[in-house]
Amino acid sequence: MLQVLNTEDVLPFKYVLADSIYGISPEFIQAVEKLPDKTYFVSIPKDTRCWLKRPMTIKKSYRWGGKNKTKTVLVNPDSKSLTVEEIARNINDYFWYRRQVSEGTKGPIVYENTRRKVNLSAAGLPQKNRLAFGPSHP
Repeated sequence: MLQVLNTEDVLPFKYVLADSIYGISPEFIQAVEKLPDKTYFVSIPKDTRCWLKRPMTIKKSYRWGGKNKTKTVLVNPDSKSLTVEEIARNINDYFWYRRQVSEGTKGPIVYENTRRKVNLSAAGLPQKNRLAFGPSHP
């Protein structure tokens, strides 16, 4: 759908926003990343694992079933990833900012946001380097 919208250019857009169902979809992320000059913001679950600093990895060789194979492992196995919730809880209040996004039936809807560059984890190994935006609804 995004590729068709982009190709037809009937509804020009610069940003793609999505909830966590799309934020955890590798297919969706790959499709958005293929679109030129588009920026995407997706929600991710609070238990998404990442590192603040990319851990070093090495390729190890081993034999399995009579064949030589390689796998990528962390140089320091104690370099465990953190959840985005753990990182958010440890960010100083100074780096959070509040924005009113709309007026609700019970008053203004206000979110606190921050941003932090993180290295996402998949299967215990570092993957893409991304900015994680941490919206929090007080």
